[in-house]
Amino acid sequence: MPYLTRIRDVLLCLLLLGAWSLAHADIVIGQSTPLSGSAGEAGRGLSLGMAMAIAQVNDQGGVNGEKLRLVILDDKSTPAQALANTQTLIKDEQALVLAGYHGTATLQELSKQGLLNDAKIALVGVAGATEISDARNRYVFFTRTGLAQEVQTLVALLADKLGAKRIGILTSNDASLVSARDAAMAELARRGLKAEGIGTYDKASDSIDPAMKPLLEAAPDAVLMLVPSKPAALFAKRFRESGGTAQLYSTSSVNFEEVVKLIGAETARGIGIAQVYPYPFDTRLRVVREYQEALKKHARNEKLSYASMEGYLVGRTVVRP
Repeated sequence: MPYLTRIRDVLLCLLLLGAWSLAHADIVIGQSTPLSGSAGEAGRGLSLGMAMAIAQVNDQGGVNGEKLRLVILDDKSTPAQALANTQTLIKDEQALVLAGYHGTATLQELSKQGLLNDAKIALVGVAGATEISDARNRYVFFTRTGLAQEVQTLVALLADKLGAKRIGILTSNDASLVSARDAAMAELARRGLKAEGIGTYDKASDSIDPAMKPLLEAAPDAVLMLVPSKPAALFAKRFRESGGTAQLYSTSSVNFEEVVKLIGAETARGIGIAQVYPYPFDTRLRVVREYQEALKKHARNEKLSYASMEGYLVGRTVVRP
């Protein structure tokens, strides 16, 4: 059964079990996230984690006796659709708060239009977004570090700790990735280094071929993959098949479960992925144990993942029972 169908079944099951009490809900939490498209795997995980957190709160009587309702709309990783979804959530669904959004480009579009400020509504948690601390985002509350900071840390790890001085960059023509690429180049420059090969592909195409040649020719020690999960996976596979020997690293925007699903565990072996959330299997942490309990009770057929872990923590941040 496709993952999207499974998550819809999970949400429907929660409704039927009375976990959400939709008919009497007074508190609406709105989420626009990709349930389909290139980032669908991550978006579906975010939604599942949010649903689990909210179901847990409703199990405990809700907030001040009021039940919660999560309204999820698919934006297909398209900023314009995310904007339209947000307008629907605010005007039609009367959402009290927005949460669990995905993508830097989405935040940039919301910021440009000033929608959150006009509506005076909070947005908690934007996966993959770089913090923009200006007046246009006064209602945005981040639950993760920005991509630029992740990139800075990765460059420091490679250049200062692992001795990699020849570092290449994989990116696309997506404007939302410009800040991450620029952050990487600035960190390299601070160390007297430059990018040893920059591979760029068209985000509208499934082909990463245009990005291959400059990185293969430059033969860097390591490649920073500043791209989503699918192109990262496809690049890793093609790069290895073409003889590339560089170590491959990515930001936390890459979902390792999706990478393994796309190219297999053996091909994915050795890819380094930054993480900003707790390891979903680390039961030494109380919040991880609570996350696992929620998954077992409300979505027992789903697997532990960083994406649902993030969604769960965003939901917990939004709602304090």
